[in-house]
Amino acid sequence: CSCGGASRIISILYNLSGDSKAVCKAFRALSIIIGTCDPLILRNSSAPKSVLRAMETNPTDICIQVRGATTLWNLGSRHSTLQREIIELGGIPTITKAMRNFIASKQMQEKGIIALWSLTVPSLLERAVTSRAIEAIADAIAAHITTVKICEHGLGALSTLATSKSMVNDVENVIDMLFSCMWVNSDSANIQQGALAALSKISIDQPSHQVLKITPADLDVVINSMRSHILVKGVQENALILIRSYTFSPANVNVIGQSPYLLGLIKTAMSNFQGSFRVDVQDLLHLLPSDNQ
Repeated sequence: CSCGGASRIISILYNLSGDSKAVCKAFRALSIIIGTCDPLILRNSSAPKSVLRAMETNPTDICIQVRGATTLWNLGSRHSTLQREIIELGGIPTITKAMRNFIASKQMQEKGIIALWSLTVPSLLERAVTSRAIEAIADAIAAHITTVKICEHGLGALSTLATSKSMVNDVENVIDMLFSCMWVNSDSANIQQGALAALSKISIDQPSHQVLKITPADLDVVINSMRSHILVKGVQENALILIRSYTFSPANVNVIGQSPYLLGLIKTAMSNFQGSFRVDVQDLLHLLPSDNQ
């Protein structure tokens, strides 16, 4: 890398961007050295610009799109200045376009989600760009809802990017997708924990505390998650945080209060983990209708 190897490879990406075979070979070579290369060399060689040029020149080549997304992730993880440059050069729209063009490719979706997640810098992201990234990630999960890795990475990215429901286009469909993902992957504690975390952010607007309505069917999904993973603190805690968020709506309190199972699950969680949660469980219990208690 210090002898100019990285600069030559990056130059190939830029100058021969129309040669798909040369670009694929350059991406393969760059992947070998990028982890040990000085970030300053990568930046001075215009690495982000060259990678994005190669991807934009070859939008129908899945090899280039997958390798390009992976390289952007690797570049962004090397230094914050490279991360900033990728964002400012339009890296997120380029990645989401590739994910949309190759929605059936599990590899493209997984690498695209990881790349988007690595570029999550709220202070640099415009709302429209963030919403586009959230939409691409939600579509990836929906298209590959039985693929554990895509769901896990996607839910982690969503819980980081979607800080409130106002950030999400078509929020009700995204929430329906998240509950469906929980049902389909009910045996995966990681997916349950990730989906509950995403729901707790997407379902409510801060600081107004305006919250979406929960249906009895939605509540059944949460209850099933708590029951299936009763000894997993992350699942229990995220479920309690979500339920507490929903109680900002009186209508939701009535729905929650009608469940004959929830109170027992909440008390079991308190007992199993001595109430050491990021939510005041006693306060939550006081908010439930008196006939439930």
